[in-house]
Amino acid sequence: DKYVNRFDADIVDYANRHQLMIAIDINEAKKLLGDVEDPIQLEAERLVGTTGIIPPKPFPTALPCCIKINGETVYEYIEFRTKEILDDGTYIITNEEQKEISVRMSIKANLVSGQVNINTQTVNATNRDLLHYVRYMKRACEKGKMSIYVLSLGKELVNGDLSNCDYDGGFATVDEEISFLENIVLLEEHFQKIIKIPSDIYEADIDTIDYMIKLIKKENVELSWKGKVLTIPVTLDESVKKQLSNFEEKQQKITICGDVNINLFDETYRLRIIRIFENAVIRDLDQLKRKVEVLEAGDVLKIKYIPGTSDALIDCLDTSPSETDEQIECYVKVE
Repeated sequence: DKYVNRFDADIVDYANRHQLMIAIDINEAKKLLGDVEDPIQLEAERLVGTTGIIPPKPFPTALPCCIKINGETVYEYIEFRTKEILDDGTYIITNEEQKEISVRMSIKANLVSGQVNINTQTVNATNRDLLHYVRYMKRACEKGKMSIYVLSLGKELVNGDLSNCDYDGGFATVDEEISFLENIVLLEEHFQKIIKIPSDIYEADIDTIDYMIKLIKKENVELSWKGKVLTIPVTLDESVKKQLSNFEEKQQKITICGDVNINLFDETYRLRIIRIFENAVIRDLDQLKRKVEVLEAGDVLKIKYIPGTSDALIDCLDTSPSETDEQIECYVKVE
């Protein structure tokens, strides 16, 4: 997009370094036979009014490389190729031609000053790819030694100490972001489902993820049911009526097995859990017994429990073996 008033080796060099085409508008043409004008000028006349194109000399093909920090490989295969050479001698090297890659890297290397700037961005990255990228950025920000090793040549393209790393993933620390992404990847593996992370993540989302991860890792999760009521419907018969009439004012351990539906990022995930209320007491036992006296067999009585000396409840993953979900029945056990 520039007009020049001369055409020489410098113009050709500039076009080659910046990978630009040279377009020559042909306003006048003459065909020569050696130093003598050809009497037949048909070919030359056909060129008048056209534009001749000189493509730039292409840079060498991409080099397969790996990237190491402190001697440890962080990216196993990146195809780097020179894209442009600036007027001050700075080489622009990228992997933008590489397909099916989750990162785009751009290197600015000035051979005179020895200064090298590397920009890395994710592209079409899965959450696992993003986790790998953030781990890479964490190591880069720790200011170790970085090298780009050319696999086909068996030698280094770039080697130097990292400094002035600029990265902000939106979390308080990069370790928090890594922990978050590790949990997301673990959830994806468990549910066999891609999780779309929204731009805004709230504390409630972090708490939900933490709850799910603990269950998946088969850890107990302690929660509080303070201020809440546990209602258990019971179908009465003579035996049940007798048991309820003899209930004493004491704490009971209640175990419930069933599915819990968990909402995360506008998606619902189901886990089968066992929930244990260690210290539950019947709310207004005397009133309950009076209801038992007037109700008949076949009636449904709703027994309401509230926390006793402790409002803690325990959730854990139900790992009961089964062939299908339908073979597991929900149950309530009162001890």
